[in-house]
Amino acid sequence: MKQFIYIIMFMCVISCSDKPNNRNHFCAIAKLLYKDQATASNYLDTINISSFHKDEQPYCELLKIQALDLTDNDIKPYERKIDFVINYMQNKKDKAFLKLAYYYAGRIKQDKRKALESINYFKIAISNDNPYGVNSRCYAQMAEVYCEQYLYDYAKDMYNNAYYEAKKDNDRIGMAKILKEKALVYLDEKKSKTALMYLDKALKIAQDINDSNCINSIKSYYAITYVEMKDWENAQKVLPSFMRTISQADTSAYYYIAANIYRHTNKAKAKYFYKYLKDNGDIYAKEDAYSFLTEEALADKDDNKVADFFERYKPTDRFNSEKYELRNDGKNQWTV
Repeated sequence: MKQFIYIIMFMCVISCSDKPNNRNHFCAIAKLLYKDQATASNYLDTINISSFHKDEQPYCELLKIQALDLTDNDIKPYERKIDFVINYMQNKKDKAFLKLAYYYAGRIKQDKRKALESINYFKIAISNDNPYGVNSRCYAQMAEVYCEQYLYDYAKDMYNNAYYEAKKDNDRIGMAKILKEKALVYLDEKKSKTALMYLDKALKIAQDINDSNCINSIKSYYAITYVEMKDWENAQKVLPSFMRTISQADTSAYYYIAANIYRHTNKAKAKYFYKYLKDNGDIYAKEDAYSFLTEEALADKDDNKVADFFERYKPTDRFNSEKYELRNDGKNQWTV
């Protein structure tokens, strides 16, 4: 709540100022946004870029991209905007915000699946001076890119660098997040016990600083790990620990985890979560939801729902929606 009040105060002070001398306020906001999704969401709710002085609008644009990214919104459409911000910061010789702009240029390229370009931007950001713990985030994102390319040893090296930078900055939340993400590398390598060991380390840090959002996120990764291990009992046990209090930004991700677990243990509960995800999940969650709901409609021999769910399922298929065709053989036997 205090952070929300600070955001409101900063925005009021800055937008009412006659001179573009509010850089220190923008620095403070950049640090606040990084702390949690709720703060970033509040910023998005209060920002009105056009109300700012022309020379301050690039800072607002950069902070908006940061807030969008931290709240899991799509930042791919901001590719031209980030180029504009980079040019402005270069001309302004504002190295601190130029570094942050390079980082988000890398994030946008990463989301656009342009791996080499994203890595290059992250390296450029690292080569500049290091404010706001940006280096640790650059290394962590590079690790994620390498992991997506199945270059697990490179990914682990980058996470080691990220952890070192976060520790140097005394960023304990960052340290916990890095250990949590590193656990997934080992999970991809089918080394579940090592993944759980890193999650244990991450959870201890999060509990020491009593950060409830970070604790919940780490516990959701325990559930993901148990799912990969097909340990449905432990997966179901850990669910209540992070499902009790869910922020709006986390709802889709946590519901997806719960639906995937209950799909194997409790079909009725799975249906509840999938009904939410079919309308509110990301493309992968929607695909899974319509797949499950189609299967359930087939089992119930509900022809109308079968056709409806399958038609909605096809467009979400991320590989090739045209390769599927649903046929009724006239005897209410549906085939794909």
